[in-house]
Formats: sequence, structure tokens, C-alpha cells
Amino acid sequence: MLRTARARTALLAALAAGFLARSHAARADEPATVQIVVDPCNAGAFDRDIFTRAAEIELRGDGVERVIVVAARAAGKPEPTMATVTLSALPCSADAKEVEMALDDVTTSKSVRRRLTLGDVPVTARPRVLALAVAELLHASWSELRLPRAPPPPVTLPPSVRLAIFEPTPASPPPAQAPTHRPTDPNLHADLMIEGRSFPNYGSAVVGPNVAASVRPSASFPVRMRLDLRALLGTSYDPLGSISTRLLGGGVAAVLARTAGPIDVEIGPHLGLGWGSVSGHAAGTNIEASSGGGAVLDASALFLVRVALGGSFWATLAVDVGAVIVPVDGQSADRRAAGFGGPMAGAAVGAGRSFF
Repeated sequence: MLRTARARTALLAALAAGFLARSHAARADEPATVQIVVDPCNAGAFDRDIFTRAAEIELRGDGVERVIVVAARAAGKPEPTMATVTLSALPCSADAKEVEMALDDVTTSKSVRRRLTLGDVPVTARPRVLALAVAELLHASWSELRLPRAPPPPVTLPPSVRLAIFEPTPASPPPAQAPTHRPTDPNLHADLMIEGRSFPNYGSAVVGPNVAASVRPSASFPVRMRLDLRALLGTSYDPLGSISTRLLGGGVAAVLARTAGPIDVEIGPHLGLGWGSVSGHAAGTNIEASSGGGAVLDASALFLVRVALGGSFWATLAVDVGAVIVPVDGQSADRRAAGFGGPMAGAAVGAGRSFF
């Protein structure tokens, strides 16, 4: 009889273990479900249907496959869920200023309550805000399962939830570095440069600031119109004294332009027009000094290159070579001593900014 009782006890224990194993397996195969209880009087505080859709999207990141939104907790045997969240608007009307969230988490055997202040959140934005708050509350609770000394969950976690909780998140790729140049052709370039210009046949060289702008009139043609203004000063020397030279004016150019990565290039004919003046300074009291000036017209071939510095800023180098069409001569004892004429060469260096 004793052996028979022991055998029956062992058989019952085996059957119970098998039943529990089958029940746990069935629980693991069921979709991960979260229940959200929304009191009917909350209908004026936020849109329940929009909130449901938003909650489904937000909770999906924690492995939740099914979200049930009910008006009250089910009587009798409740449907198996991973957690239940109860939302209570305070007051329970369209004028609600707060929402109390009560979490009953089966996976961690804990209950948590929080209050969310709606403040000036528009009614249309409340479903999304509440869905984010519910997802954050549940995620914070389930994250405790990853702690080194966290007790095992009392229920078998569905695979989707286990994957979301325990699988490491793939490392985010490093942020892409900001490009140092614009890939498109700018509509406007503005340059501020220091320019030097030499007139070797006249023994003159002048230096000064140059301000220029290149504008693209049409996106269908690789041509820019360039306008520049300059104020150049210099001094020439002669056995009878020195001669101050000034060249004030500007120029216009129609240039072919191309932007390729961090390099921008302009090349084309340039026409300059300005006022050139010379002023003599005698080396002795017995020498008579005079001054004069006139219009200066020149033509040259311009080559300009820009290198991107970062953002919309560029370093600029420009070179042009040409000849003076209408000169201004500075005479000393019936010989040319200074002025602007003959072959000329110029170079300018500076920085600029592009506008798209």
C-alpha cells in the first residue's frame, strides 16, 4: 500500500510538472500583450482611437505585439497580459490637466504610479504624448530585468519581449562628418581680397583692397557675371624724385565657372575701367613737381580658383594678365617715369563666402 501511494504521488507530480511545462510553453507562444484601461469619461480628455494606434507603434519597440484598450478591468478570469496600465484623467473630463498612470507589471511583480501634467498640450497632441509616456513607463520597468542581480521573471517571456529586453542594441554608426563644401554650384560668390597690379613698361606697381561678386544668372549655363571694385595705391621712384600713383575703379567679366567638390574655378575675359592719377614729389627745391590723371581702360584674361574652408566660406586666389588700352603717363624730364599703360599683370588673394 505504501509503495502504491508513493507511485500515485510520483505520477501526480509528473502530471503536474507536465501541465506546468505545457502552460508555460503556451504562454511563451502567445503574442506579447499589454492591456491599457481607459475610463469612459476620459473620452473628452483625449481621442481613444488615436491613442490606441499611437500606443501600438510606441510599444512595438519593447516587443509588444498586441495592445488591448478596454474601458474597465475584465471581471472574472482576466486575459493573460504582460502588464496592465490604467489611465485616469484628473478631472475625468475634457478639462483634464493631469493624467495618472498606474502600471501593474507581471514580469517584475511590481506596481508603479506616475502623474503626467498635460499643461497646455493641445487636445490633438495628447494621444501621442500619452502613448510616449506609457511606452517610457513600461520600458523603464522592463529594463530592470537586465540588472545583474535581478530576479528571474515569474512568467515565461514571449520571444519578442525577450529579444527587445536582453539582446544588445546594435551600435549606432558614427555621425557623418559635415561636408566642408557645397555639392551644388552657388548662385553668388562674394570675395574680399588684397590685390597687387604691375605695369612693367611704366615702372609702376600698386596694391590695395578688391571687393568682388560673381553671380550666376541662369542655372542652365555655366556662366557667371563678375563685378569688382578696387582702390590701388603705389609709389614709383625717379632720379628727380618720387611719384605717387593711384588707380581707382572696377571691372566686369563674363566667366565660365565650375564647382567640383571643394574647388571652384572661374576663367574668362575681364574689362577694367577706372581713374588713374600720378602726383610728383621733387627731390630738390629747384625741381618743379606736378600731378595729373585720366581714365584708364584695360582688358585681360582672368583665372580664379577658390578652395572650400568649411561651410560656405572659401579661400580665393585670382590672377589676370592683359594690356592697357587707354593709358595714363607720368613724365619726368620728358621721359616716362610712372603711370598705367602697356602690358600688365595682377594677382589677388583673400577669402569669400558663397550664397546658394
